[in-house]
Amino acid sequence: MPFAWKTVNFWPGDGLQAGYGDQMDVGLKLESTTPIAYQLAYYHADDWGETSTDTVDDNGHWGSSTTFRKVQTLVGNVDLPLSSQHTLSLSAQAGRLQSLVPMMEQAVDGAHHAVALHYHGDFDAWYLKAEVIHASRDMPDNYLASTAGLAEEIVNQRAGFELGYRSGQWFWYLDAHAAMPDTDGSNADTVYSYSPGFSYDYGPGWIYVEYLGQTGFVDRNGQVGEGDFDAFYVSMDFYL
Repeated sequence: MPFAWKTVNFWPGDGLQAGYGDQMDVGLKLESTTPIAYQLAYYHADDWGETSTDTVDDNGHWGSSTTFRKVQTLVGNVDLPLSSQHTLSLSAQAGRLQSLVPMMEQAVDGAHHAVALHYHGDFDAWYLKAEVIHASRDMPDNYLASTAGLAEEIVNQRAGFELGYRSGQWFWYLDAHAAMPDTDGSNADTVYSYSPGFSYDYGPGWIYVEYLGQTGFVDRNGQVGEGDFDAFYVSMDFYL
């Protein structure tokens, strides 16, 4: 939170959410659960460095230290409980993009916007999540000037689905996403990703085993592209 939801396991990736599950930036957040649950945050930059874009959860989807980065971003979310089991939520974010092209002015003249409608249902040991996201970026002028053929405005839609089942220290899940390009000049079709897996809570962290399959990707500019990818991952985290 506060923008939609993130995948179960941020490593190896966030599927085709592609940066919109990332809430690990430097900033401030305000939240309340009564009378209506809401979250409001301001993220000044991706990370502490003046040119850093190296946050774990965005998986390289917000530029790089030699291209551009996300800055000055306001994010909000409102949860509307439909019943004790069903919640419908609306998220929105808007911010700026700063050019980081070497030997050129680091101007903050780009912008990004996104809105998400998402659902969360709890059914005892099971839960279900679904979302649709509309995302757009107006790329910084200096970055556009240094990048041949890139559209000034990049637009696409995302859809996501997550199903989970809890049993003691075990958790079984499926993350699935689609990304639909809507950028002028794009020749890509709708692409898909799916990631079935399970995790085990061993105490100070979790062990994850999951398969990741994709028929396409979202690059660091936010542009949808086609390309098959399959991998099997075993990962482990530890917290003090």
